[in-house]
Amino acid sequence: MCIRDSLYCELDNQGEPKSEQECKKRHIREFKERSQVAKTMGTGVIMTEFGSVGSTPKGLTEIDSVLQLTDNSFMSWAYWQYKYFNDITSTTIPTENQGLYFIDGKPQYEKIKLFARPYLPEICGKPISGEYNPKRNYAKFVYRAGECGDFTSVLYYNCLLYTSPSPRDS
Repeated sequence: MCIRDSLYCELDNQGEPKSEQECKKRHIREFKERSQVAKTMGTGVIMTEFGSVGSTPKGLTEIDSVLQLTDNSFMSWAYWQYKYFNDITSTTIPTENQGLYFIDGKPQYEKIKLFARPYLPEICGKPISGEYNPKRNYAKFVYRAGECGDFTSVLYYNCLLYTSPSPRDS
């Protein structure tokens, strides 16, 4: 069993987060509440809905703030909008900007880079903390190593997006 969660920020009439500080406070509060419920129930949480925003600086900051929370707690997540499909429930303006691709089929590279962040899919031990700074391309994961026999920890790192030249340089 797992708790499915969603985090959204209040948007202005342009589809931009109204206040970065208020969004962050709200996300932290809701994240703590869901995590506590999961702990009480003895289950996990997966973040399944967040980031219904475009690839603007404010939109990217909103997405990254949610992903930072998941990084720090090693929470699983899935971005729910792969590409535009005229979702009538969307709050993104224009709605065709909420996925990973623009309506013309071109990738939203800055958004994709946020989602293709480094992470540890397999950890030999107890996870303690994790963080990723996309501006500096810096990742740090802390865990207490365990006895795992032949099993080792595994780091995922997308070298296609984080090395030069990048795909969009071609």
